[in-house]
Amino acid sequence: MKQLKNRTLDLRYLFIVYIVSVFVDIYNGYIQQIQLSETMLPLIFKGAIMVYSFKYLFKGTSSSYVVYVIFGAYLVCTAYWFFCSYTLDFSIVKDLVKILYPFFVFMALLIKYKKSDVDLVLKYVMLYGVCIAASILITGFFGIAVNSYGETYGYGIKGLFKAGNDVSLSLIMCFALSMLFISKYGRWIYILYSLVLLVSCLSLGSTACILGAFVVVFCFLVQNFFFKERLSRLSKIYKSMLLFCGIPIMLIATYAIINTDAYTQNKFDIDNIMTGENRGYLRDAFYKVYSEFSFGDYLWGKGINQLYQEMGRTLFLAQGKSVEVDYMDMLGAYGCFLGGFLLLFPVYYMFRCIRIYIHSKSMLYYWLSVVLVLFVSHGIFAGHACTSIMAMSVLVGVVSIIKTDLE
Repeated sequence: MKQLKNRTLDLRYLFIVYIVSVFVDIYNGYIQQIQLSETMLPLIFKGAIMVYSFKYLFKGTSSSYVVYVIFGAYLVCTAYWFFCSYTLDFSIVKDLVKILYPFFVFMALLIKYKKSDVDLVLKYVMLYGVCIAASILITGFFGIAVNSYGETYGYGIKGLFKAGNDVSLSLIMCFALSMLFISKYGRWIYILYSLVLLVSCLSLGSTACILGAFVVVFCFLVQNFFFKERLSRLSKIYKSMLLFCGIPIMLIATYAIINTDAYTQNKFDIDNIMTGENRGYLRDAFYKVYSEFSFGDYLWGKGINQLYQEMGRTLFLAQGKSVEVDYMDMLGAYGCFLGGFLLLFPVYYMFRCIRIYIHSKSMLYYWLSVVLVLFVSHGIFAGHACTSIMAMSVLVGVVSIIKTDLE
């Protein structure tokens, strides 16, 4: 009976973290973008999950030490920002929760779930993306979705979510996980999930999201060359469907999206994508701001508020502006110690995952490697990876599987 009760609690934890949280984010987006107001619900919700997970801090695990390191480094950073009279307000609490929340979830996942729970954890992570995707399509169908870009330019809808780029990475990572479940189990429900995720990737209109969807489809089509495990029969049928119907439709849809207007054409211009010119002005502004950093700023950063304000002033904007490139945002805001640690976390596990795949040639690690490469690549070229609580929630779910296997 006790074992059954613990199992129920474990399922509830995954349901709250990966399903309920989607509706909290939808509500937050509705309040901020439709009602033009603010709500504390997301902070309270994530704070409650952290409080529940707090008991795992005293288990003496490596993941609990990670939380200690991050929290300690953030306190040092905050003290430095206060000493330097940088902009500090209540938003640092939100910032701290945003940084710590995924690692509290990571710590709880490692302690609550074992190797036998791999499919269970990954299924909830995938459903996180499916719920996001479904909400985008439903709100779009009823005409209440918010545009991804402007009212009079650009293409795409982001549902009621506030940050379209955060949604973008979460969708393509979960799309890759849906392909894993199709390949392994071959059930029609996973194909349905995959199609919902794919259509929402196209509906979002993000360059990174659409290109990421093509990458995932390509990895699915060639996967049988990269591991020895037998693919499900339905996955072979789905492969044929994508080859003869899916890819042509994706290409036609992408062509139509690109030709929406001049803004979208410029966004999808191959030269701009390869050289990063779409965000070139942000990069140049950051280099100018970063060149004026003191030695202490290099070590501990200037904080999100101060960095964004200086970016805004450099760009002659009335409000602050992020760089939208992860390593610039993280190093500028948190310095080499905390920012470097947060940046290296996914990179470290990406290489560990690829190494495990090379030795095992397993289907699981093939797809986990795809997910992690997507995360790191998105962070480098489009940002909103390490700085996104949505994308980090997906990441720690995947990394917990790798970490459990390594222990």
